[in-house]
Amino acid sequence: MSAPYPSLEQLFGGYLHQDYRAEHEDVASAVRAYAKDNPAEIAAALLELERLRKTLHGPKLAARLERMGLAYDPSAAGETHEQLLDRVQELLRQPR
Repeated sequence: MSAPYPSLEQLFGGYLHQDYRAEHEDVASAVRAYAKDNPAEIAAALLELERLRKTLHGPKLAARLERMGLAYDPSAAGETHEQLLDRVQELLRQPR
């Protein structure tokens, strides 16, 4: 059985993992690195973001993101997980 959000799992688990600060200055630079390293996956990641946002909210969304490897806590920046996904979506839509 394949993962329902493979592109997001790569983004969160591969770029926003528990040691992401050792590799990236901040969330934005981690998302930009993902986009640079995986240009063919951006469209899929955006579709997965839309699908995820339609199905999960609040604590269930936070738990799912953690299972995908997200170690960043958006509340430290005064954001919700939904707002973090808004920001990720905006960053992925920016031209390269």
